[in-house]
Amino acid sequence: MSWIGRLFGGRSDAVGEPEYANALPPDPADIARLFIADYERWNTYAWSAHQVDPRDVQSERSYLKLIAHYCGPAKKPQLPAYGSAPTFSSANCTVGSASGDDGKCTVPVTARDETGFDVAFEFDFIRERARWLLEEVYYLDEYEKGARLKYL
Repeated sequence: MSWIGRLFGGRSDAVGEPEYANALPPDPADIARLFIADYERWNTYAWSAHQVDPRDVQSERSYLKLIAHYCGPAKKPQLPAYGSAPTFSSANCTVGSASGDDGKCTVPVTARDETGFDVAFEFDFIRERARWLLEEVYYLDEYEKGARLKYL
């Protein structure tokens, strides 16, 4: 499925390993939306695989593919976390506009959890070779003003 189809709600109901488009859109806010949709698909896949075999390792490999696709092959992510309700989903996230310059920008994202609590994130992007890469996702700690905690 093309990035345009995924960006505007196209989904596969199959719980097989997700595949990611070769090309990403030029706008970082659209890339953030696409990452959220692909993260949700990966979370569904990982949760399903875990239900079948709690020792599943393929979901971690699939997570590394997701991160490499959006962040580039040099990104060394934290261990993946998944569950029955994904942190990021198209239904629970609001994506703001990109702001920044000089090849770096930030996209604010608000995710509403299953209890109705809004959680703030910032998606930081860096421009490399005429393409935007997701450099990091930060959780904004509401209790410690200005604290940005690495999420990926």
